[in-house]
Amino acid sequence: MNRHPILSDAQREALETAHFFLDEREVTRYWTLSEQDLLRIERRRRDSNRFGFAIQLCLLRYPGWPPQSRQRVPLSLLRYVGEQLEIQTDNIEEYFRRQPTRSEHLQEIIDLYGFRSYDERLGEELNSWLKSQAPRWATPVGLFTALLDHLRRRRIILPAVSLIEHLAWRAYREVEGEALKQLAGSLRPLQRSELDDLLMPAIEAEDHNLLWLRRPIGAPGARGMNDLMDRMDLIRGFELNPAATEGVSPMLLRQLAARGARHPYNTCATTRQKSAWGSSLPFY
Repeated sequence: MNRHPILSDAQREALETAHFFLDEREVTRYWTLSEQDLLRIERRRRDSNRFGFAIQLCLLRYPGWPPQSRQRVPLSLLRYVGEQLEIQTDNIEEYFRRQPTRSEHLQEIIDLYGFRSYDERLGEELNSWLKSQAPRWATPVGLFTALLDHLRRRRIILPAVSLIEHLAWRAYREVEGEALKQLAGSLRPLQRSELDDLLMPAIEAEDHNLLWLRRPIGAPGARGMNDLMDRMDLIRGFELNPAATEGVSPMLLRQLAARGARHPYNTCATTRQKSAWGSSLPFY
């Protein structure tokens, strides 16, 4: 499966270090241990095991993945959990050296708290949800962020960032493709030909093409008014069916129009081609 990155390097780094910048409300929400949490944690015999179990639980809540190699936990969060357990943060290093114990605790947390790992079946379910949400977002990055929140709410352990990017990108493209197909399907052969002609570069100064149609009106006056009326007559002449946009969100229509405006001869027409895309302690 080809992956389609939609995040910049800076955005990806911000995501991977998001738990370094939690505000007080977010720390309380994700990293405060409940009475039930404390009862389960107290069953561990060693301080290092109790501390490690608690840290893994909090990491699964936010940022949403278990300890990973070469990644770090903010010292402030370690101290916050340590204070709740009355344990010194130094014991965390001993715990993360004990791979078998750490793996056992991770599986136990998954079973106790109902966390789920990503699989292909879940991927199809998420794709349906993403397609229902895509019209609300102006970019695939916005949809990616919504998916992150959705995964966390459902206690789904975040898969690789590249996979989350691909899920958001695929759903966004599918929704866009369906909209383009609907719009193109409403056109008669003559309308297709007329729209194709509109996309051609002007040869004569008086040629009416897409660039002319999008040109600024200019200063108010009779000349500008006549120019505007000429453009309106041209558009009416295509006899486009307004019902063709039924079910397509206004935001998506604006996005498609904006992309066509940026690339008037490359991505236009639904009639000719598809649009193109473009301080801390270590875990180990």
